[in-house]
Amino acid sequence: MLKKSHIRTIYALALAGMTILSSCSQTSKERESDEDCAVTKIEAPAEVVDSTATNAEEAMLSEDEATDLIKKLWKGLPDHGINSNTKSSLTPEFYALVKKGFDIDERIQAQTGDIGPGEDLYYWYTGQDSGPGDKITSISITEITPDKASAKVKYKNFSEISSHTIVIKKSEDGTWRIDDFDNMKTLFRKFIKNPGFNA
Repeated sequence: MLKKSHIRTIYALALAGMTILSSCSQTSKERESDEDCAVTKIEAPAEVVDSTATNAEEAMLSEDEATDLIKKLWKGLPDHGINSNTKSSLTPEFYALVKKGFDIDERIQAQTGDIGPGEDLYYWYTGQDSGPGDKITSISITEITPDKASAKVKYKNFSEISSHTIVIKKSEDGTWRIDDFDNMKTLFRKFIKNPGFNA
């Protein structure tokens, strides 16, 4: 007779779509193969399958929701330096990299009295200056998963339009934040490891 713990285990395996070996009169060492056992495949109840699929769909952002989040988080990008929205707009890991990189560059500037080696890390989506008509011109979502979304963004700076890749990620607290932008995470890691690296 199956114990309750065994039933729970079998049910869990069934949810994973696994085949259960049952009615074995011999131990695994005594029998020559699993053919000596009756084989039963237990299907997960339809309501469980439907519920799992529904929950996954509800957790997924729509393209409109992802687009709105990107527009909202954009102002936190540290173009020309960290601003008041940066910490709440970037994932903790991304923010820590950016802050550490900027801190290193600022220390070098203070020591040398000259432009630091990380000057290029300050230019994210605008050039030397920003113009009154600067704006996002388009956002094309390229990927959406339950905890991540990626997009191609076109931005107008004066008369020049540049293309950028942005990744937003769902944090443990349920909030969405920017986890990368134009591979800046890689650039900052290289700079932190070797401040002489010219991004």
